[in-house]
Amino acid sequence: MACEEVSLAIRRVDWDQPADDHLRRVPLASPVMSLDYYEGLVVGGEAHLAGVFTLEGWRVGTVCYQISGADMGVEYHILAAGGRLPGVDLFSATLPGIEALAREAGAGAVRIHTARPGMVKRLGGFGYDLSEVICRKVL
Repeated sequence: MACEEVSLAIRRVDWDQPADDHLRRVPLASPVMSLDYYEGLVVGGEAHLAGVFTLEGWRVGTVCYQISGADMGVEYHILAAGGRLPGVDLFSATLPGIEALAREAGAGAVRIHTARPGMVKRLGGFGYDLSEVICRKVL
């Protein structure tokens, strides 16, 4: 299936119903996590949200992220991202804009955790390297 090319705008937003709807569909990194975890980080100021908008102003995606210091200096850490725009590969359409936001924030790297092997492969196509594997057992 061919995907349409589309121009999108990405800007900071507060936690709202679209964020809840978009991030609710994201597989959580751990069975002990919940959507409330992300909302708590955002409301508490420990994380932020960026809304993904069409040029007509329709909100089609949400990215939850943190900006933190790490071994690579300042990192833009994507905690979760979700959304939908029929006929458009939002991942490919949004990633360059997210990287631009990271640069504007002074980040020297973007870090994305995923439990999806297909996402690791797709990120490799954008120049991302696998830097760690995390295994978890809930006790």
